[in-house]
Amino acid sequence: MFLLRHELQGYIEEKRKLENICEKCDHKDNCVHCSSSKLLRLIEGDIKYTEHEISEVEWDVDTWAYTITGNKEARRLSYELTGIMMNYATPEEKKQYTARYPNKLWRKFLEIGFDEIIEWVFEQGSRLAFQILGEEIMYNGAKMPEEIRELILLYSEWEDEEDQLKDEKDRLERKYFLLDFREKVKYYKEGVPINIPRKTQREMFENQTRDKDGFISIDRQPIDYCVFRKTNYK
Repeated sequence: MFLLRHELQGYIEEKRKLENICEKCDHKDNCVHCSSSKLLRLIEGDIKYTEHEISEVEWDVDTWAYTITGNKEARRLSYELTGIMMNYATPEEKKQYTARYPNKLWRKFLEIGFDEIIEWVFEQGSRLAFQILGEEIMYNGAKMPEEIRELILLYSEWEDEEDQLKDEKDRLERKYFLLDFREKVKYYKEGVPINIPRKTQREMFENQTRDKDGFISIDRQPIDYCVFRKTNYK
């Protein structure tokens, strides 16, 4: 966003210079300076349009998909969980893998820091935190103790969400992904990594229709992930 705004400001300043030069030429179409000014105005419009779309993607859309990680809150929790896992990397591992850790190390981090991670999950007071944990375990083929499996299933029941979404299509989409997730959790086996389906922001926007001004607007109701049940797990 900063680069776009910086470039836009440069175009605007250049346009002003050109307009000052053209004050005495009556802005004829065959004037090189005037033609350049018109081009700059078009570029300015394109940049503003791009800024608008980026703004919609990054800020205006709360729930852009009803997959397990298709929510801003889900991404926040996922980033925090990843951060906890990365803390268990040794200095040698950090030095060796400066760009990206292999999956076998992510599994190692998850299992070594499991107690801390479980404590963090409970501190969130959110059903979604358990869903994110389940996805992370299955993606890395890590251990899933039976009591944790039961908690993940407890906090991913469709009955806790079905009345939250008003739009029928939204409900069907969320139900599909949630039940698919639960099915994978039920039959998950350690050592067999599983990818959970995801929808990206780009995929969501590609399926939308632009309005008369050429803009895309997505208004999807977020799910309340703070429906939390008490358990006896310690």
